[in-house]
Amino acid sequence: MGGRSAQICLGKGDGTFQPPVNYAVGDVTAIVAGDFDGDGKLDFGVLTTTGLFNSALGYGDGTFQAALAFSQGSGRVTLVDFNKDGSLDVAIPGSVLLGNGDGTFQPPTNNGGNGGGSFSSAMRAADLNGDKNFDVIVGNSSNIETALGNGDGTFQQAMTFFAGGWVGSHSRRLQ
Repeated sequence: MGGRSAQICLGKGDGTFQPPVNYAVGDVTAIVAGDFDGDGKLDFGVLTTTGLFNSALGYGDGTFQAALAFSQGSGRVTLVDFNKDGSLDVAIPGSVLLGNGDGTFQPPTNNGGNGGGSFSSAMRAADLNGDKNFDVIVGNSSNIETALGNGDGTFQQAMTFFAGGWVGSHSRRLQ
């Protein structure tokens, strides 16, 4: 991964990799992989420095379709089914892109707060209050923001907690 493309290196099965294949997706700041269209084949998505979330659907053989661009994004990204429809949704600090199940996403919706924007250093989703809905946790500068999910892709107003120092990406994994 790097620069204006994502690099995919297929494994040979012996601990080594084939040469990288570049996919033009923009200046990459974060990358995630998941099945965006429900076909059982791995897809990938990236956040770019220009504020786009770009996704590329996989063919299942290590190659991918041309990337599709969706508005909104900076900072970190996490994939969860926030509205319980069986499709992966994309959480970006400050907003959520609900998945349509076909590899496309709805326009961004607010996830309860500003989420730290490009200054976020960590972002996760977990059920914080035991209601079986995913909530969002974002670390930014010296604060932690949490927004409780309603189970339908919407969120309650974020709560901010002072963390006493920089919240880094080395935070304990919550999901």
